[in-house]
Amino acid sequence: MKPFIPLRWILLSTLFFACLVQGEETPELPGLVVAREEGGFLSLNVENHAFVLRFYDESKIQIEPDAPRGVAFWRFRGERNRQPLTRQGNALQSPQRVYPPLAFSVNISLLSMTDKDVTESHNFDLRALAKEADHNPN
Repeated sequence: MKPFIPLRWILLSTLFFACLVQGEETPELPGLVVAREEGGFLSLNVENHAFVLRFYDESKIQIEPDAPRGVAFWRFRGERNRQPLTRQGNALQSPQRVYPPLAFSVNISLLSMTDKDVTESHNFDLRALAKEADHNPN
């Protein structure tokens, strides 16, 4: 009987660790997500009629923005629009001037603080975000 006790503990511990590993799923990020060249992700969402850009590491854990500011450019109904993105907590956010329908693409350029160089630029198609909102009315 004694040889079976260590075997039982090995089986139980293996099952326990298998359950832990199985429970570690990669989190789904909100909004429109793009991968960054340097690693990590950016997530763009429209909240309270404002663009909100969040920064995530490779593990999809939210981090503080590594760019102090940015600019959002888009064209809607023949009009050119541009809004600054400034630091608001753990995100870059625009003033509240983004109204539905979200039927346009927006180009987000991240800027460095010391000089006015663009460090990164990404394009987001907000039509996908509008479709997601149609499917999730909450």
